Amino acid sequence: MLLQPYQDVAELLFLEAERVESLGVRNELPGYVTTVREVVAPDAATNEILEALLEAYGQQVSYFVHRFHSRAWRPYCVGNRYQVLRNALVKVRAEEKARQEGKTIPAAKENVAKEKEEIKIKVDPFPDFGLQARHWKLALQQASSVVETDWALAQQRAREKIERAGWYAKLNDNERHYVNLLLSVMGDDFFLMLRGRTPSFSWHKDYEQLKEVENPGGLCALVRRMIRKVKPKRIRRNACRSVWFDEWCYEAKIITEGNEKIQVVSLTTLTRGKRVTIRLRGKKTIKGTIKLVKTSRGWTLHTLSKPKTEKQASNGKKLTCAAMDMGFSEVFTMHDGTQFGQELGKAIHGQVEAVERKVSARNRLMALAETTTDPKKRQNILRYNLGSDTFDSGISRHRSYVYNIVNRSLNEILKQYPAQVYVVEDLSHHFYLKGYSKRTNRLLSSWVRGLIAERLAFKTALLGVKLIKMPAAYSSQRCPYCGCVCHESRKGDKFECVHCGAKGHADRVACLNLLCRVHDPRFRSRMSKERVLALELDEHAKECARRGTTPHKYEPRQRKKQATPNEATLKD
Repeated sequence: MLLQPYQDVAELLFLEAERVESLGVRNELPGYVTTVREVVAPDAATNEILEALLEAYGQQVSYFVHRFHSRAWRPYCVGNRYQVLRNALVKVRAEEKARQEGKTIPAAKENVAKEKEEIKIKVDPFPDFGLQARHWKLALQQASSVVETDWALAQQRAREKIERAGWYAKLNDNERHYVNLLLSVMGDDFFLMLRGRTPSFSWHKDYEQLKEVENPGGLCALVRRMIRKVKPKRIRRNACRSVWFDEWCYEAKIITEGNEKIQVVSLTTLTRGKRVTIRLRGKKTIKGTIKLVKTSRGWTLHTLSKPKTEKQASNGKKLTCAAMDMGFSEVFTMHDGTQFGQELGKAIHGQVEAVERKVSARNRLMALAETTTDPKKRQNILRYNLGSDTFDSGISRHRSYVYNIVNRSLNEILKQYPAQVYVVEDLSHHFYLKGYSKRTNRLLSSWVRGLIAERLAFKTALLGVKLIKMPAAYSSQRCPYCGCVCHESRKGDKFECVHCGAKGHADRVACLNLLCRVHDPRFRSRMSKERVLALELDEHAKECARRGTTPHKYEPRQRKKQATPNEATLKD
């Protein structure tokens, strides 16, 4: 789709509801929102009890994580399916206790709907490491969440590598759709594929289309092989830092000491019937599941609450939309050219320069400590000049500053540009930028696009609006009026088409291209850059034929390969 020079961009700010549904938008809200509360430093006895609970809880979580890697357990790490395992484990423990006490085990009931799924999996007695029942159940839930996140990360890494593979470029649309389903939906079909089976996706709306895939078994084998390459065999867990408590594991109340009100929380421990008391800073009532976290500075309490969502009223077949382009020097640029969060680039540049100065100074001091012959001088350098507290606190302050910039900018965007659908670039893949300088790579690695994407997804889900991610390839190099794709058209933030001479801000041009793509049914949310380029060049050729002009020949950008030290030596 192309724009006309006289066309009003406002015409593109209405999107068909059928088009939104065809893109398979999935903008799900996280189950919980975390609020951090500071704990008043406990006495030595209380701290010892909490440390023992933390150690036992960590061992329990590690045990369940190990079990979730088995073929029988791993399908139950998705969503709330861990509850099936929990019920089966409770049943096993009850039978074991009855056997030890010499009691008769009651016969299992028949034709009970809730037990149908539990019969599919058999579990053995397990160690509880001294935890009470509520705590090992929470450990099971946490382990399920950890393993599910690990599989989701493996899906993302495999998808990124597959999209760059040569065999993926040779697939047709139906075969690519089948591969994307294998790596985008985590459920029985995904784990069935890992077991060597071939899922059919009979539940999917495109089932008739997927039946046309000629060799689904071969595609499953290629995907399975890539999953094994990118996913480690076991999750590496460091020392446990947190313990979960549900509403049955604690009791919170507010007491008065003198003229001051203090919130006191009593927590269950390893000893049945015995609780330990901690004090919190702040007066806000806590409820729901909480998490006690051990940090380098002491203990903190994280309260988990379910976020409240808003429901957007539908206006029939048309949905209002807004397009925005994520930038490096600013958070977002809107379709009308308005920019938000322009201080982001300055903050990142300043932080990179500060880190470079700090690292250079630390390297000089480290070299001095290694070469000096005075042992006292070496000890003083290592103790007073190479500490990490000041350096880490500076990094923490910078992250908080950037976090505030992103949140403030997104709040302003959602307030000034209310819409039912927001269209953004899909920047979830890794960037492989060879030929750039070390400084450029360092700046790009400091780009907080992951934070921006996460906060945008969360805030739009809270408002109950849709978030569509369109392919980002060539969005800032393509002219929205004639379709010409050329990297020479963009120079910094300025865009001037080498074919038709259209001018504009590069980020606003990218927004216009996103609007064109979201209205074009040929574009999907996840497409390879080769497929995107083929569609854009075809559109440009048709437009030139209509105008009676010669199409611009596309030439890929050539970057000079940096010579390695060995190559430079050979040339000399």
